[in-house]
Amino acid sequence: MLKVKVGGCSLLVCAAKEHCQKQIEILSDSSLYIQLIHSLVSMIHMTNLPSENGSGENISDIKISRHSKENNNSDETVCRTAVISGNMIPLWLLAVFARHDSKTRAEILEAGAVEMLMEKISQNAFLYVGEEDSTAWVCALLLALLFQEREINRSNAALHSIPVLSNLFRSDEQAYRYRYFAAQALASLVCNGSRGTLLAVANSGAATGLISLLGCAEVDIADLLELSEEFMLVPNPDQITLERLFRVDDIRVGATSRKSIPHIQ
Repeated sequence: MLKVKVGGCSLLVCAAKEHCQKQIEILSDSSLYIQLIHSLVSMIHMTNLPSENGSGENISDIKISRHSKENNNSDETVCRTAVISGNMIPLWLLAVFARHDSKTRAEILEAGAVEMLMEKISQNAFLYVGEEDSTAWVCALLLALLFQEREINRSNAALHSIPVLSNLFRSDEQAYRYRYFAAQALASLVCNGSRGTLLAVANSGAATGLISLLGCAEVDIADLLELSEEFMLVPNPDQITLERLFRVDDIRVGATSRKSIPHIQ
C-alpha cells in the first residue's frame, strides 16, 4: 500500500533529522539499506500526484513540517519550503541519505534515479498542482547532491539533464525554488564536470536564468539559503556557475560575440 510506504518514509525522515548517520549505519548492518534505496527510487513514479495511484489511496494528508511549532512564527513571511508533502517524502529521504553518504549517491544512480528525476521535472515543473505539491524543486535539489560525484556527473544521464534543468528557469518569477535549485544542480555539474559539460551548460541558454537570480534579495530566498546550509550546498549557485563558465575561453569569447550564448545581453 502506497500510503503505508509513504508513512514509513515520513517516520524515517523525522528520525534522520537528528540521527541520519546512525540510521544509515543500522540499515547497512541489517542489509536493508540498498533495498530501501531501490524501493525509494521506485516510489518516485508512484507518487506523481495524490489522485493518480490506482488503489485510490490519498497521500496528500501525509505532511511533515520542517520546523517545530516553537520555531514557527505566523508574523514572518510564508516559507514555501516549510512543509514536505506526501508526494515529496521519498525524494526528500533520498536527498537526506545522499547528503551524508557518497556510496548512496552511486547506488541512487545505479537504480536509475537520474532519468526518473528528469522525467518528473519535465512533467511537473509547470503544472501548478498546489504550492506544496510540486516536486520539481525537490528533484532539482536531489540532482544537485548526486552531481557532486564525478562519476555521476560524467554520465550520459547527467548531460541529458542539462536542457531539463535549463527549462526550470522559465518558471514564474516568484517561483524562486525552481530556479534556485536548478542553479544548484548546474553548479554541481560545472564544478565537477569536464570542459564538455561546461560547454553544454553554456549552450543550453541557462546563463540568462542564472543572471536573473543574481539580483534576488536574501529576504526572498531566506528559506532556500537555510536549505542549502542544511544540505551542505553553496549559498550562491548562480554566481559560482557563471564564474566557472566564463573561465572557459570559448564560452567567454562566445558570450562576447553572442554566438555560443545568444541570450546574454
